[in-house]
Amino acid sequence: MSARLVPAASNALMLKHLASEGFDSVYLDNRLLSTQLLGTRDTALLSASLYLHYVQTLSASTSMNVIADLCLDETADFSCQLTALKNSGCTAVVVSDAGITNTTLLNQVLLNISKAFPTDELELIVKLEGFVKYGLNELETRIGIAKDNGIDHIIISNITDDDLVIIKAVQNTAVISLIIDNAKISYYSARQFNPKFILDTYHVYQGLVQSAGSISRNMILKLFIG
Repeated sequence: MSARLVPAASNALMLKHLASEGFDSVYLDNRLLSTQLLGTRDTALLSASLYLHYVQTLSASTSMNVIADLCLDETADFSCQLTALKNSGCTAVVVSDAGITNTTLLNQVLLNISKAFPTDELELIVKLEGFVKYGLNELETRIGIAKDNGIDHIIISNITDDDLVIIKAVQNTAVISLIIDNAKISYYSARQFNPKFILDTYHVYQGLVQSAGSISRNMILKLFIG
C-alpha cells in the first residue's frame, strides 16, 4: 500500500484548496509559516506564542487533521503548548532535534516533554533532522532514546534519495515517516521506503516563493503597462 502524502500549508487558502483536493491531514510547519509571515526559512522561526496563535487560527478554519510543531525555545512551556495544541484540535505534535547537539540533551528534552504531555489524544512524533551530520549510528541511538521515552513514531528529514539506501537499516526499528524538504529526495523514492506517511514541505515552499514572485511581476506589469 502506498504511503499517505501529508502536505504542509501556511495559510487558510492553502487549507481550503488541499481539503477540496481530498487531503485529510495537513502539516502546519513552523518554517513554512515563518516564510509566509517573516520572509525567513532557516534564519528565524516564529516564537512559540505567535506560532500557537496561527495554529489555533488555521486549525479552526479546516476539518482536516492538523499536525503541528512543538516549539523548543527557552520561553516555551511544554505543558501549556501541548494543552493549547490539543484544544486547537491538533491530532499530532512534532518535536524536532534541530539544535539538540548530543544524545544526553535529547533524552532530557524528551523526558521533560513526556512529563508535560497532557493526554493520549495527541500523538507525539520525533523529527530527526541531523542524519547528514551525525550519521547512521547516532540516528539509531536517537531513535532508541525516543522509544525509551515512549515515542515510537519517527520522522527522518534532511535526507536524499541516496541516503534512503543507508537508513533502510532503521526501517523496522520504529514507525518511520519521511519528509520531502529538499530537491534531492523524490516522492517516488520516499514511497519505496514504505514509510507510514510522507510529509511534503519543499514543494509547498517552492510554490509559495513562486507565487510571491508572480504577484510582484504582475503588479509591476500593471503599473507600467496598465
